[in-house]
Amino acid sequence: MYEDIESLRQKLMTVQRWIEEKDQALEYTEMYDEMIKMINELEQFRVKVK
Repeated sequence: MYEDIESLRQKLMTVQRWIEEKDQALEYTEMYDEMIKMINELEQFRVKVK
């Protein structure tokens, strides 16, 4: 069990480092997530209108 937690912690540290290095990529990811949310909202609106 402890090994699992430790390996998870290591992976999280690695991901955190990657995110810090790829700050700009993260901004694009957030923009992409926003676009997906907007598209989903538009889809729901379109369904309501029908």
